[in-house]
Amino acid sequence: MPDTQNKNYCLNCEKQFQASEEYCMHCGQHRLSHDLSARVVIRELFHNFFNIDSRFFHTVRNIWRPYFLTRAYIAGKRKSYLLPTQTFLFTLFLAFTLIIFFLPSLNNMTKRSALVRGELAAHESSFDTIAPKYIADTTVIKKLRADLYADVDSMNNFLPTLFSFAEKHNITLSDVYNKSVDSIIIEKKLDKWYQKLILRQSVNMLYNPIGSTKFLIGNTSWVFVLTVLLTAIFAKLVYMRGGFYLLEHLTFNMYMHSTIFLLISIGILINNLLEGVADVDTFNAVLGFMGLALIIWNIHKYYQGGKFRSFVKMSLMFTFYILTFSFCLLLVLGISLVFI
Repeated sequence: MPDTQNKNYCLNCEKQFQASEEYCMHCGQHRLSHDLSARVVIRELFHNFFNIDSRFFHTVRNIWRPYFLTRAYIAGKRKSYLLPTQTFLFTLFLAFTLIIFFLPSLNNMTKRSALVRGELAAHESSFDTIAPKYIADTTVIKKLRADLYADVDSMNNFLPTLFSFAEKHNITLSDVYNKSVDSIIIEKKLDKWYQKLILRQSVNMLYNPIGSTKFLIGNTSWVFVLTVLLTAIFAKLVYMRGGFYLLEHLTFNMYMHSTIFLLISIGILINNLLEGVADVDTFNAVLGFMGLALIIWNIHKYYQGGKFRSFVKMSLMFTFYILTFSFCLLLVLGISLVFI
């Protein structure tokens, strides 16, 4: 067995230990980390596990105080709490996972699509049986098709699309289920590239509502990433005299969003637990007010300043945030629609 007990260098970064060093000054690894005895391995395993838990619970306990977590991070207390990026991404993932999982309209959309397609398949079979008898009479064929599909629920409704595109061009569900996309494009004279794009993606969403909706919601997470970055840059300009670094604004924004994502997650869970049992409107109103109050309180605590000046700067921040979020949302959804 090779002699590893007397090595005088770090096995992780291979830098020399000083005479009395217990931990490597370059990477932080313990001097005796090469000891693979069961006692040492089990001790390190439990130490690392509970250290992660400790950081997690310390962060969650103070998640309602983003200003405190930001100051702790900037002060260098980074072993006691999760990093702002970790907290932001974890809470973002949690919120969007719950949104997708509990979205009530997804199952209804799928059932509705399957029901309509089932009705259409039955009528198509009837049409194929009867049509050959009247193959020479196109007028009868058209009337026969119209009569067969007349009782299919919602067939005369317009295709669900963004804005009023389908209504403007008189595109119905009957068109979509009975004709190819290319045929509809020619028949409705859709010459513009964006008209063809909206039609194709709307049809894709109609036939695969769950996949398309999950794709769009998942991509919406990028809206928050972009908004956090742009808001941090704007905050640097608004609070320029405060002497804050851009990283400080970015850290505060990530922790602040983490708080909101956690509130959203709690709201989704409680709404689903109370569904059909109690009226959740009051609870949602209280939760929304609590979220707004937390934002205002944390901004004031972190940036401080006089009341009037704080009000003006907060108003600028809220206005910029709403405009930026709306722009990023349209941008991301627009790009997402191309790839559905």
